[in-house]
Amino acid sequence: MREEQHMSVYKICKEVAVSRTVYTKWKDGETFPSLSSLEGFCDALGTSVVALLMEEEGVLSEERENNKNIK
Repeated sequence: MREEQHMSVYKICKEVAVSRTVYTKWKDGETFPSLSSLEGFCDALGTSVVALLMEEEGVLSEERENNKNIK
């Protein structure tokens, strides 16, 4: 979603007031954002929490399917 809006990692991190390290850990699934950070991302992206989570689940499902096909 961030890429579709041509928003850099730097810009979204600045808008949500988190470091790039924290963002990367969220993206890699090492940690999870707080609800207030999640809402901040949604505000910055102009979307809802539900839409963001649904898109992320779709991406994760595609990645799991791709990994099955590789094995």
